[in-house]
Amino acid sequence: MVGLKYSIRPDIEALPVMVGIYTPNAGGIPETHRIIAICIYSSRILEPDKMTRSATNWRAKILSALSDPTRLEIVEFLGDEERCVCEIVPAFGRAQSTISKHLAILHGAGILERRIDGKMTLYRIKNPRIIDLLREVDAIALDEITELKKAEEALLSSAG
Repeated sequence: MVGLKYSIRPDIEALPVMVGIYTPNAGGIPETHRIIAICIYSSRILEPDKMTRSATNWRAKILSALSDPTRLEIVEFLGDEERCVCEIVPAFGRAQSTISKHLAILHGAGILERRIDGKMTLYRIKNPRIIDLLREVDAIALDEITELKKAEEALLSSAG
């Protein structure tokens, strides 16, 4: 075995890599040899501004995933339950491929967890704080609606 330190990406610190020859038939002369290389990278990003960009990118990815009305409805539909795609699709009356695309986006943003049980694919909200986030957004929206309503009333009373 030979120890190496190798990284494809310069922004990620490489951990040691072990490279060796695998002989599937150790008892005799092997007919084939395979070289096995395993590269394990540290998840620590080296520069602080890259960590900030990474956090900002995740924030944008999560908010972007929640920016579609259908995806918001899916999150609300799931609530605190785990549901099969076979339950989600009929609830929205859209094509299975469309719902699957929305589920994949929510899953990719870390909002949903996916579990496969036989032929069923089940989804649930990964972090319950997503529901809290949506409640905060609802409160902000209600504040804006209230403010607009007051402005409308003020305009109507001054015109009349």
